[in-house]
Amino acid sequence: MGSTFSPNVYLLMISYGVLGGLGLGLMYVPAVTAVGYWFEKKRSLVTGISTCGSGFGTIVFAPVVTALEAGLGWQWCNRIVAGFCLACALLGATMKPVPRKQKDEEDSITEMKKQNENPIIKNVASVEKEILW
Repeated sequence: MGSTFSPNVYLLMISYGVLGGLGLGLMYVPAVTAVGYWFEKKRSLVTGISTCGSGFGTIVFAPVVTALEAGLGWQWCNRIVAGFCLACALLGATMKPVPRKQKDEEDSITEMKKQNENPIIKNVASVEKEILW
């Protein structure tokens, strides 16, 4: 929002580019990764759907921003986009935290690690060691 009051292009690039990119990155990463903790069996599907949401939002958002910019000017368009990002951040703050697992519960990653403790194919160093001794 502060970029709409910038007196020159350099301050606009810093405030909108760097700070806006950082803010959108901090908004995107938690939204995509948080859903993976809630779904164990279909984790890849859910992560894919949440990632597709950003692409769909980009397709829808581009013509809306173009129409806003044509009708209101770039300063007010930027303020409306900032308000939308603030609304997304406030909605993100309402995300329910993932409950902690009990000590006896295992997730799919722990099960896979246990299965891979004794691999069928050994690495070359251990095979050479067995042959030499």
